[in-house]
Amino acid sequence: MTSFDFLSGFNNIDPKFILDVIDLMQTVEASDAEKEIMNMENYTIHKKRTVRRSVLVAAVLALLCAMCAGAYAVNLFGIRDAVMGSQIVSDNYVNGEYAGKKLADGMTISMQGCIGSPEYEASREFNAFLSAYEANGYNGDALHQPLGDWGEAHRRVYNGLYTETLVNKFLEISEKYDLKPWDALYEGSGYTSFCEIIGSDGFLTLESPSRQGVPDYRVWNDGSFSFGDDWRTGGEEERFCTIAISRRVKGSMSIDCLSLDDAHEYHEWSYTTSRGETVSVYSGDHQFIVLYNGENAFISLVSQPGDSLGDDEIKAYVESVDLSALDKIGHINLPA
Repeated sequence: MTSFDFLSGFNNIDPKFILDVIDLMQTVEASDAEKEIMNMENYTIHKKRTVRRSVLVAAVLALLCAMCAGAYAVNLFGIRDAVMGSQIVSDNYVNGEYAGKKLADGMTISMQGCIGSPEYEASREFNAFLSAYEANGYNGDALHQPLGDWGEAHRRVYNGLYTETLVNKFLEISEKYDLKPWDALYEGSGYTSFCEIIGSDGFLTLESPSRQGVPDYRVWNDGSFSFGDDWRTGGEEERFCTIAISRRVKGSMSIDCLSLDDAHEYHEWSYTTSRGETVSVYSGDHQFIVLYNGENAFISLVSQPGDSLGDDEIKAYVESVDLSALDKIGHINLPA
């Protein structure tokens, strides 16, 4: 039994039992999105419950929570810092014909913060709502529609907010967790210009043949960014990988997440670089994910699906990216 199996098992507790405990405690209320998912899974919520059964359920959940807290404290989960759920939204086909979206088994990982942070909680809540919204046929909303004043002004900045319903939910959650939405986005190419924009003296090891080509990037007004990095391992059996380096500055609202439908094929481990940066790694035959929770930013290194490396090669790649330098937020110079 892996740590992911354990975490998934906890996430997959029958929501009827969770609602029993919620009713008993009377201090926590399931979100509308979570209730929607429960309804979609055909769970029947009964109002009448015996105190004895509720107390028993509460005791079992308390024990599970204690086990999870202990496992968290001794770092048994590895990538657990950013796991948001054990369901993903995928395309549904019936007799070869596209039939909308559906909920499927998988794993969703936050790309903007760790468990307990406002960034993580906001991302989890928004993506729970989004999953239910898409799987329920967008609640009947048209996909091509005006987004309201704020949505239209930020359509390019947040291209994942494609209906006014999503815009309104995004703004509601941003306010709830006191996170600031982005206001501007710049897209360009080239490592030198990128460093100038983010106010950095550099963060990559550039010796040949490690990096070649001209990277593309996207930078938001707070210094958050996504940067495409082409990496060659060198040596007789040279391998090539394209990696997305992403930084999400703390205090800002992002909706990014990563969905995996083959999570059980990955293995978890941690690594401390020569600079003293400890990262969580999730690697498989077809992709790898590296997460670093800095003081000022949450940083992820995610290979393109189909591109992966061995553990030693992943370590060499991580060593070539100065994560501590990326955690320093310089003066942002977005071109007009």
